[in-house]
Amino acid sequence: TTNNVNLSICEGESAFLEGAAQTEAGSYSEVYVTPQGCDSTVITELTILPHTESNPEYTICTGASIDVGTSSYDTEGVYIDTLVNSNGCDSIVTSTLFLLPTITASDEMTICMGGSYDFNGNTITTEGVYIETLTTPLGCDSIVYLSVFVTDPPIGYMAAASICSAAEGNRRTSSQCCCFTNRKILI
Repeated sequence: TTNNVNLSICEGESAFLEGAAQTEAGSYSEVYVTPQGCDSTVITELTILPHTESNPEYTICTGASIDVGTSSYDTEGVYIDTLVNSNGCDSIVTSTLFLLPTITASDEMTICMGGSYDFNGNTITTEGVYIETLTTPLGCDSIVYLSVFVTDPPIGYMAAASICSAAEGNRRTSSQCCCFTNRKILI
């Protein structure tokens, strides 16, 4: 009798056929004697399955990470992982990881006592350092530090406030007429 067998192995592996370790694709015949004393031929069609390789590049925000197989990476560099592809053979993944920096900016603002400043939707009326985390167009953090200083009203504050108020038809508050980021008193 003749039996046909399909056998697949991964590149770099071997199969023992025709009395030797075979590493090349092809047909291999072997004759066996059955318990009844008859010949039995086995024809093995050997297929070599390839390894796969990939070289993905990732650009992520500082503080984020990527997962490749069971590994996780959060620092810039080149990482090599051996996974299993759809054929059951090695899949070599060489990942290059780039990090986008966190953008940090600082600014100063001076307001008059009793005045206010809008900082990204938050009304600030007291002296201090305010921190706001924004998102860049690439989705990363952008941190803004704002130092707010409060000054005493200048001499003539009440006179300027009432002059401004009368001149503007009461549309502005006295703090807007008084001073705002080094602006002069409106008279």
